[in-house]
Amino acid sequence: MKVFIFALVIASAYAQTATTKHQCLTSVFEHKGLSARGTYDSKTLLNLHDNLPSEIQNKIKDCKLNLAPAKARCEGSYGKDNCEQIHSAAF
Repeated sequence: MKVFIFALVIASAYAQTATTKHQCLTSVFEHKGLSARGTYDSKTLLNLHDNLPSEIQNKIKDCKLNLAPAKARCEGSYGKDNCEQIHSAAF
């Protein structure tokens, strides 16, 4: 269930102000020499969030991804208060 919800969060992160959020995430990854040339690369790296160094996790948090749409979709599927944020980039 967490993987499904994580995928929804990633989709929502790119649905709103995709350019700004993508630029923030790209700069985070490039700062550490990780390749995130496109949306697909950023999504792939976000899937590895829990395995990334804490410095990068904190910088992702600083991008302030809007998780409200992902939470709404999750609660639409699983009911109100049945979803929890697992980290700064996913519900």
